[in-house]
Amino acid sequence: MPLFSTAYRPLFAAAALALAGSAHATLLNFDTWSNANRLSYGDRVSVFGPGYGNSGGATPNVMLEFVDMRAGFGTPESSFFSLWGSGYGSLQNALGHGNYNVPAQIRLQADPGFLITLQSFQVGAWSSSSYPDSRIWITDDQGQVLFDTGTQTFGNNQTLLYQPMASSQGTLTLHINDLGDLGLDNVVFMQSPVPEPGTWLLLGGGLLALGGRRLKRHAGPR
Repeated sequence: MPLFSTAYRPLFAAAALALAGSAHATLLNFDTWSNANRLSYGDRVSVFGPGYGNSGGATPNVMLEFVDMRAGFGTPESSFFSLWGSGYGSLQNALGHGNYNVPAQIRLQADPGFLITLQSFQVGAWSSSSYPDSRIWITDDQGQVLFDTGTQTFGNNQTLLYQPMASSQGTLTLHINDLGDLGLDNVVFMQSPVPEPGTWLLLGGGLLALGGRRLKRHAGPR
């Protein structure tokens, strides 16, 4: 028995196309990061080349901030992130720090009318030790936690891939409580238009139809 009747498949197909058809995604590999361009790196990406990978299309409606959250450093203008060609696990040209255990944030801001999604990123541990009490999490502009690794220990040279698929119509903030111990690379983020109300109704109608059909099937004859 298929998961849902062929009669309902057009509802799901139309909703999926409406939600995802115009989404664009950019990959940041930090190959061109520098202190000189840190205030604009990743902002409103319209062309691809060194430092910017095409993972589905341009993201001209997204801006980024890289923030060092130590006391007295909590603005993008005073950020002291740095580029490391190696040393963070298997990552090349990872975004790290000259100090250990630095609380840091990367903030992604979508223009009005757009949805921002943080699809994936890689994290590598510095090569000289293991790093306990590491935590990485994502919040929206209401402070709601959308993704959280919890407290964990990174082993010497360990590299992990995270795929949070966290979305917001406003701001997404990626928190790293120990940058320097950890380095960041291959950040993929996506922009898409905020779905029209009719799209959600279309998808909701399909889900209600599916739910009603399944309830009827499980109830059986009386």
